[in-house]
Amino acid sequence: MKKVLITGAGGLLGSHIVEKLKNSDRWHVVAASRNPLQTDAQNVTSVTNDEIFAGTADLSDVNAVIHCAFSRDNSPQALAEGLIFTKNIFDCFKCNGLDNIINVSSQGLYKQPGQTEFLKESAPIAPRDAYGVTKLATELLMDSIFGENTNYTNVRLSSLNMPQRFTQYFVNNALNGTPVKIMGSKQKVSLMDARDAANGLIALIDSLPAKWQKAYNLGTGRHTTVEQLALLTADIVHKKFGYAYPVLEYAEREVAEYSPVDISAICADTGWSPSCNDEAMITDMIERTLRDRA
Repeated sequence: MKKVLITGAGGLLGSHIVEKLKNSDRWHVVAASRNPLQTDAQNVTSVTNDEIFAGTADLSDVNAVIHCAFSRDNSPQALAEGLIFTKNIFDCFKCNGLDNIINVSSQGLYKQPGQTEFLKESAPIAPRDAYGVTKLATELLMDSIFGENTNYTNVRLSSLNMPQRFTQYFVNNALNGTPVKIMGSKQKVSLMDARDAANGLIALIDSLPAKWQKAYNLGTGRHTTVEQLALLTADIVHKKFGYAYPVLEYAEREVAEYSPVDISAICADTGWSPSCNDEAMITDMIERTLRDRA
């Protein structure tokens, strides 16, 4: 059985990867997070970040790393702390001789709008905000810390569907029976289900690291609009869950041009493809919201 280290194991993406690999007969998971994780899975070992930095975590025989840990707080202080953390943990990977390292980066480092409908890994780099700049910095750290003798790649992740997104607002208001306000209805978006992202990263560690490209895009390979997601949410809440069809209110605003990422490279190199469509993604968000309210 191979061993994989997952940082940020307590976060949205990391926890989905741990859940997917729990009880796997292929991988033993070393789940690293700020605080110890509670798990009864026989193939999951919980370690803290402090234990990694102190050298007390057992990283022997680790065959692959998926580095997910990074702050979602976009304040300057949080981003600086996240970058310092990343540099320090990369140094730990280097000192422990770890190989086959995946750094979870972001599509936010690409220039928007793109010159084509879907952005390939060779698209111009021009981060739109401070978060994109720090993610670019993590990629540069990978290049400077790990040499040609280390297999590594940067996975430029599409935006994940999460409670902080406008989709959660749509879900909350639809369930509460309050109007759903649609801002910028024609805005193109591409939101990825965390389950699909986890499967894509697992497919990457299951592939041949020696043949990895230096960067891969990971996303849905499609896009929709804010309005289409609002209408879909209203339909699902009404037809699948029996709630009244919500009132939809439109408030138009300037629409930003947007180009989603092209995922053909990672699909070709791993055999992975997205399996969660927008309906499955929104349905899962509704179910989780109802469980939290119970």
